[in-house]
Amino acid sequence: MTWQVMDNVLNTIKYLIVHGKIPNSGPFDITEDLLKDYFLAYALTNGKISGTGSVSNTKYARRLAGLNLLKENISRGVKPTQVRAGHIYLISNPAFPLHYKIGVSFDVHKRLASYQTYSPYRDFKLEKYDFVLDKLVTERLILAHPLLDRALGEWILKENAKLVFDDLAASQIASGYLDR
Repeated sequence: MTWQVMDNVLNTIKYLIVHGKIPNSGPFDITEDLLKDYFLAYALTNGKISGTGSVSNTKYARRLAGLNLLKENISRGVKPTQVRAGHIYLISNPAFPLHYKIGVSFDVHKRLASYQTYSPYRDFKLEKYDFVLDKLVTERLILAHPLLDRALGEWILKENAKLVFDDLAASQIASGYLDR
């Protein structure tokens, strides 16, 4: 991350604190409203409009906002396991041509790097990921979905996996927190 980007993120967090969107200290919940406030604060404090344009730009901006808010929580001493929000992902490997590994993580790129250490070919691939407000509920819903065949643990057959992943991640984004 460049110094300019770090300054932009810090300015955005300060704005959210000053305007009462997140507390000055301690943990906070990441909600859909807070993500929207983050977009607005980023635009106001940095003179840039984020998350506008195409659907993919908006999803990318949402992922970055979520990651920055997660990092702020972590900087306050909160453990990643104590935060409901996070990333959900599908990872593939040519050694398992019919399967995806589904999982949750604070930082999907670090998680992918950890998988690569177990492969001499470094051939794990991040197929899809999204920021969701409740990573464990979303993962559980995907694993229990009737259109998916669960192979073993968090490994699922590829057939219909991306469709179910997109459907459930999008439904959580659209509705905020899912009913538990």
